[in-house]
Order: sequence, then structure tokens, then C-alpha cells
Amino acid sequence: MFMGSGNAPDPIFVAEGANTLADIVWDTVIDSSKDNSDGRLNLCIRANGAATFAGVNFSDPTMSIFDLAPFDCMHAPVGPVDNGL
Repeated sequence: MFMGSGNAPDPIFVAEGANTLADIVWDTVIDSSKDNSDGRLNLCIRANGAATFAGVNFSDPTMSIFDLAPFDCMHAPVGPVDNGL
């Protein structure tokens, strides 16, 4: 459940003209040195109802993304973690 997220953004966002932010905000930074040939590093966002989305490219705001559809994917579940305790 998302409630009131983005209603009081950091002053840096307000300075850029945003009085509210999307429910889910991603900075769009991708480490091109990492091997993602199998898609395991892709951003996957699924089953978030009517949540709003913004992929904000701060170096080039014209490249920002507001469509969540390309991120509707799912990764394989991660196995149990053995912390040695």
C-alpha cells in the first residue's frame, strides 16, 4: 500500500518544480560494466496496483521514463540465506 509517498519531497526536488513525487522513483542509473546478458540485473516492478512511477534521469531529464510497463517482469526467487548462526 502506498500512502502519501512523495507528498513532502526533498527541497532539491521542489527547487526543480516537483511539489509531489511518484510513488516509485528510480534514478535510471545502470552500471554498464556489469554483465546483464541474462537480464538478472533488470529492474522489475510488479503488482503495485495503481502506483505511479518515475524513472528520473537527472543528467538528462528529457530521457526520464514514466511508463511502468517495460519494468513489469519478475526474477527467479532467491534461495534461503545462511548467516551461519
